[in-house]
Amino acid sequence: GKNIALNDIRYWFHADPINRWAAFKSRYTAELNQSETFMKFRQLIQPHDIVILPYNPHDNKHNNTVVMANMIETKKLTNIHTSREADS
Repeated sequence: GKNIALNDIRYWFHADPINRWAAFKSRYTAELNQSETFMKFRQLIQPHDIVILPYNPHDNKHNNTVVMANMIETKKLTNIHTSREADS
């Protein structure tokens, strides 16, 4: 997710994730819908039945990977799993 969308939206969101979650989901979804990189990513994963999206957030319900997984799931109707990475 880091390389697919601009960091400024994510930095803005991380300053107050609970109160900014709804706005972040909307803004990040709009940005991903305009992202050529995200479109290429969706094409790349299309043939796969299971996709694992790693992440390392402090909050596993409010993060950019959740937004991406929901977008992919909506478009693909497949099994999308997120996996919390070990601390980097």
